[in-house]
Amino acid sequence: MTVQTWDKHQIVGSCLRLPLRFDCARLRREIESIPAQLWGERRSDVHSQEDALFVKGYPPIQRKPDDDRPVLESLPYIRRVIYEGLTGTPAKCLIARIKPMARVLMHRDGFVADPSKDDCYFYDYFRSTFRVHIPVVTNDKVLLFCHNAFFHMPAGEVWTVNNLSDHAVINDHPTEARTHIIVDIRPDEATFELMRRSERMKGWMDHAALQRLVADSQSPDISPYARGKSLPASAQVAA
Repeated sequence: MTVQTWDKHQIVGSCLRLPLRFDCARLRREIESIPAQLWGERRSDVHSQEDALFVKGYPPIQRKPDDDRPVLESLPYIRRVIYEGLTGTPAKCLIARIKPMARVLMHRDGFVADPSKDDCYFYDYFRSTFRVHIPVVTNDKVLLFCHNAFFHMPAGEVWTVNNLSDHAVINDHPTEARTHIIVDIRPDEATFELMRRSERMKGWMDHAALQRLVADSQSPDISPYARGKSLPASAQVAA
């Protein structure tokens, strides 16, 4: 399998749980040491209800190189996780905190209507990387929707999410933010082997939660979860 021919939909499905674990308490301590004024980078409109900090690279909308940011020097364990704990080559890395009683709106990363005509910067980026999530702070009221099911990622585990499919996040906790480290990986053969050893997760369906997400969905019109559409028959069972 080569980088030029791999298919994220086929490899990941909705979500894979990777056979990796990191020291969650240590990650949390480093994140808590970050000065408050560094938070708040704008990723996109669908992420308007979260605080973000890129420690490597910049939001894709800025089209800047994926260099280490100065703050990463003060986060040695996070840097080690990015460069030594994962396979492949790290591209962008951010820390994302979804505020209490907030969400990430339903969307697809890198969608373009016609790759032969449209601007393909985002299209190419998201199709050439695996998106790896490392949950650091979470709670049982946090739900990830991806493709056709809901999931919960416990703290300390490592998952990859198919961000080319429709996805969204709900944090219904009244006081606690959800904090994840998110790393985009340009894969090598070790990455593909890691994916083969990973567990394909089976989610569940929550029709009330899905209705909430479809009500203000930012997914494209071709999506079954575009705003204003009735829930498709495929939403009756989990992926």
